[in-house]
Amino acid sequence: MAIQIEDETDIAPNQIPTHATTTAPTGTITSSVINIANTMMGAGMLALPSAFAIVGLGFGMFLLVLAGVAAAFGMYLLVESARRVGRSSSFFAVSKITYPSAAIIFDSAIAIKCFGVSVSYLVIWGDLVTPKKLPKVVLSLTPNISPDSYFLMKETWVTIGIISISPFVFLRRLDSLKYISALALSSIVYLVFIVVFYFIFPLDEMPPKLTFGEIEWIKFDLQKFLTVLPIFVFAYTCHQNVFSVYNELIDNSSERIFKVITTSSYVAHWTYQLVAILGYLTFGNSVSSNIIANYPNSAMISFGQLAIALLVLLSYPLQAHPARASLDKVVSGGTIVTPIPRIKFVLLSLFLITASYIIAIKVKNLSTVLSIVGATGSTTIGYILPGLFYWRIREDEDIAAEEEQERLLGVNGVVNGNGSSEQAVKLDLEGIDPMDNSGSIIHNVLHPTEHTPLLGASSASGGSTAPVPRRRTRAKNPKWDFTNFMAALLACAGIVLMASIQLLTPKQEAKQLADSQKKILNRVPTPEFDVPLPTPTSQFSSSSVSKSSTLTTADAKSRIIINSQMAKSWQPETTHLMRSDARIDQKRRFHAVRDSMYPLPADIQEQYRLELQHYLFCYGFNALFHMPLHQKMGKKGQLILDVGCGPSAWMRNVAELYPRSCIWGVDMAKSLFEGVDVLPNMKLFEGNVLERLPFEDNTFDGIYQRLMVLSIPSDKWDHVVAELIRVLKPGGYLEFCEPDFECLRMGPKFFELAKALNEALAIRGVNPNIAYELGDKIKSAGLQLISEHTCSFPIGWGGKNGELHLHNIRKSFMGLKPYLSKTFGISSEEYDNIIIEATNECETYETYYNAYAIVGRKNINA
Repeated sequence: MAIQIEDETDIAPNQIPTHATTTAPTGTITSSVINIANTMMGAGMLALPSAFAIVGLGFGMFLLVLAGVAAAFGMYLLVESARRVGRSSSFFAVSKITYPSAAIIFDSAIAIKCFGVSVSYLVIWGDLVTPKKLPKVVLSLTPNISPDSYFLMKETWVTIGIISISPFVFLRRLDSLKYISALALSSIVYLVFIVVFYFIFPLDEMPPKLTFGEIEWIKFDLQKFLTVLPIFVFAYTCHQNVFSVYNELIDNSSERIFKVITTSSYVAHWTYQLVAILGYLTFGNSVSSNIIANYPNSAMISFGQLAIALLVLLSYPLQAHPARASLDKVVSGGTIVTPIPRIKFVLLSLFLITASYIIAIKVKNLSTVLSIVGATGSTTIGYILPGLFYWRIREDEDIAAEEEQERLLGVNGVVNGNGSSEQAVKLDLEGIDPMDNSGSIIHNVLHPTEHTPLLGASSASGGSTAPVPRRRTRAKNPKWDFTNFMAALLACAGIVLMASIQLLTPKQEAKQLADSQKKILNRVPTPEFDVPLPTPTSQFSSSSVSKSSTLTTADAKSRIIINSQMAKSWQPETTHLMRSDARIDQKRRFHAVRDSMYPLPADIQEQYRLELQHYLFCYGFNALFHMPLHQKMGKKGQLILDVGCGPSAWMRNVAELYPRSCIWGVDMAKSLFEGVDVLPNMKLFEGNVLERLPFEDNTFDGIYQRLMVLSIPSDKWDHVVAELIRVLKPGGYLEFCEPDFECLRMGPKFFELAKALNEALAIRGVNPNIAYELGDKIKSAGLQLISEHTCSFPIGWGGKNGELHLHNIRKSFMGLKPYLSKTFGISSEEYDNIIIEATNECETYETYYNAYAIVGRKNINA
């Protein structure tokens, strides 16, 4: 049945088909609870313990209760709205009797939101099951697999996931998804079991549980609160599937549908509370945003990671189902055809599957898009629309009741002129209540026919005019009962939440960026001490280079040829030697440590670059370090070691913040200590972590090492980890922070440059992707993995932050010129052109790279 509605002057629910399906409803309370609960609960619940750590245990529990009550009330309002439509209910159908002109807009927002979430599920699935993320689980099945195998690629696993889950997308009924929803819920049960098990039976390498006195009940920092607010607000979002449950439930009476709502809400709520409370009590403020990452590596935890992956993949059809329903209304242009014709149903399903797959494969970073979609779509579906729908429907009922009273009184007046009071008394004696929503009087007004003219019309014998459409007006005496008031309040709360998340959070980030930029600008190299960037020439002169090294700007791939022998054995030239601890090459000074692999300079220009890089990393991670030592460093004082401290920018900031703690630094390039402002609680040492550090065993409470990837050969990392553990106290913390040299979204020239750099470093014995392996290395060395943190850095885009990262990247390549120009076999001019042309692509392609911080803890009994 097709319905065309032109305007909002005559909108009546009887225009909507009363049965939306061609077969009888099959849904049960059990299947409905399973589907709603699975729609609510997802991998986001693993972030609840960290959210509790930010807002406090008591405040976190209150926010969960508040969000759960608001979500359940929103579902109640949607069900009440659905009753005005019948089993054909949907956001579009209810919109047509409340806000007809906005119906397509509402469904477009719902379709975009559900489609965006389904894409994120595929991306998360690919990230979780890619062997780089789960090497212990996946690679154990195929230990001899080639490093170049498609089996190790994220794209392969996204393809496997979409092929596996696609058949379930073609199921018409939400009730048909109950079995995969039950399987997904079993994954949640397993994750809850992990949290409970390790709380009751903690391992020796886990930190001690919080005591009652250590629990922080209420904490409030506006910036941090806004970052975790969406975790609470969207924890119960499932409203996109409420109408489908209502339509398909065999007995969708008030009692049974409310039982579905309350049961699913209770299941989700107590699951959230259990995971959040026990997770927080187990790890305290050191809990990470994925609590599973806090537990020591074991088969149980590995399968827990797989359970998360399975959970998000099996939730994909639950998002595709409402996305398809809303998309159908949008492409139909306001025409409702129920059920969706077979061919159209298949085409819409194929479109959603194909589009989500392509986006999941191509797009590397969905965080910004999904934050906007989630904040707008989830608040609209869960808060704003339920309140607005119910409020408008109740207003229409008030209008209808008043009009019917006036019509009945008016009809009697037309007949005898003075009998309206008698007619009203007669109606009252007959037991007809004009305010009864289910009574025939209201039905006649909402469903007018030629036998029941509207207000203002009279019979033909009395010189009547034809019935006219009822215009939407305000009720003269609106009935503002408690439910109506709460519905309006819910809609207002949704608008405030959406504005807070969309507007206030960016302002807080902007303030943080401004503060960070102020610090950075105070450290940026001044022109008189800086080396200006070269200006690229338009063409290479064929007379200036030999034929074998002539380059073309059109062919980036052929312009970089690596000299393997030079890449492996390069050392700075010794010409113009000014001092015994330094070497000079192409006017840049390098340290003269024997057998050092470090290819960057050790001069004043490099000092300025390293300080800039320090502030960029601190801003990106929003922290100086992630070791859970803040309270001890501030109150009692701790002894902290910075390995590879360079010009000691990190040391100086930490020493200023924690004057009671002692911050020591060690570096093999003593020349970088020149001009360093050493604070009273700072101390600098010359030493080489590749050999033996000049410290006794069990000396430090915490050790921090950052950006040492170019200094340590791949075969020396195990020695470095062991050496750092040697000087670390039992119960002390070790943190590594390293970038991943595999940039993402690269242009063709930057891709070839990065590829050549990585190949040269690999020949030299350096692993440019060691960041992926550090978590496994510290666990293999006997440390407990406390937390893992990831940060993405834009290069040349995204405002001042991206500009400074581009500046840092270019300065790094300029520092590598003596090494790379000889390794590539090209002149200085050619090298400058390659760097400028390659890095100029970063803004266009929005290139970025990731960095990882990994924190481990030494066994207290070691």
